[in-house]
Amino acid sequence: MNVYLTRSAYKRIASLLCLTALIMFLSGCWSNHDVNKLTVINAMGIDRTEDGQYEITIFTIVPDALYHSQISDGDSQEKKPYIVASSQGASIYDALDKLSTVFAKRKYFGHLQVIVIGNTVAENNIEPILDILRRHDEFRLNTRMLFTQGRARDILTTVPMLENSLGAEIFTITEYSRLTTNPVVRDAAKFAHALSNDTMDPISGQISLTTEDNTDIVQLSRETEDIKKDNHPNEEALDRNMESVGLNLGGSAVFKDNRLIGWLDQDETRALAWIAGDIDKAVLTTPCSNSDEGTLTIEVSEVRTEKKPIYHSNGLEMEVNITFEGNIRDITCPGEVLTTERLADLRQQIEQDVEREITAVLQKVQKEWQADPFGFGRSIYQHDPEVWRELEPHWREGLLKELRVHLNIDANIDEIGLIYDPSKANESR
Repeated sequence: MNVYLTRSAYKRIASLLCLTALIMFLSGCWSNHDVNKLTVINAMGIDRTEDGQYEITIFTIVPDALYHSQISDGDSQEKKPYIVASSQGASIYDALDKLSTVFAKRKYFGHLQVIVIGNTVAENNIEPILDILRRHDEFRLNTRMLFTQGRARDILTTVPMLENSLGAEIFTITEYSRLTTNPVVRDAAKFAHALSNDTMDPISGQISLTTEDNTDIVQLSRETEDIKKDNHPNEEALDRNMESVGLNLGGSAVFKDNRLIGWLDQDETRALAWIAGDIDKAVLTTPCSNSDEGTLTIEVSEVRTEKKPIYHSNGLEMEVNITFEGNIRDITCPGEVLTTERLADLRQQIEQDVEREITAVLQKVQKEWQADPFGFGRSIYQHDPEVWRELEPHWREGLLKELRVHLNIDANIDEIGLIYDPSKANESR
């Protein structure tokens, strides 16, 4: 019996054969790496020595030890799941290459989560760091970039408290702080874009040791004692960790012309973020109206920032409109009564507090430093590129300093919680 196939049937059979052939070539993972044959670098610190050498400190994960530490019964003799090493060189890559004498396995940067840059590097020239990040095919541009007023080495030799690796711990801190205390942490891609763009100056988060910022985080010393047995490269850091250990992400580093121009504390960073449009949430406190004791705490959300350049015959102005919702989270004011009139006064008080905070950071960053991490130049360019081309050559040489900024703050206190008045002792009697 003869079987005749239609043209469409031939096409279906041919397509099936082609797909079968493709599956044979697609099986497996062409770019896989055997993790046990790699030195997996999880965090990296960059400093400059007094003689101009680059000092690189890396935090590496030991896969076998990491696995055993997760299933061990807490035996103090267990090998730590990480190694910290440091080297120096004429360039960043030269210093990294010298680490090959310490590690027998190939260095792998595909899991690098955080780069910490010391003050000695930031105040000179930040371009070499961005060059190697963009040039090396293993570096990921979503790696977080953080800066410290001290040495990056001291940050890298801090013992992780909550995670198995320092990179994961710092990365987690940046994720949570981005929504609350420090919303200006940038990854390498965003930082490089701002550095190469003449419409905005770069900024990123500042990281410090808890012993430097009066934040007390006490940890049991057993874990630190174990590391001493593993010949940790920084005995000074170990002695510090025996008393208090931990990292704090607060404040920011502002750059201009490829160099660090200055540091902002946590409140100043929040003020800058209001204008830049980086705030998602914030917590504000304001004094009581009827007493010198106590405060009202407001949680801010749904923040919207709009920057609008306005052209006049007597010059350029920038109108900044900021709106947000505020929810009362706690009240410690004695006898406070949240009447309609009081809520209206509270709203005005919060608006004045935010305006005062922003005005202070404008005076420092815009007027004194003549830096533009706010994005004023970008707003002008987006509104009228031709006008920006005329302003850009002299923007950071007087025009930015003379720019008049008008702030319009609009707060809406729309939630007071489950109770109306402050809690009182014996109120049910």
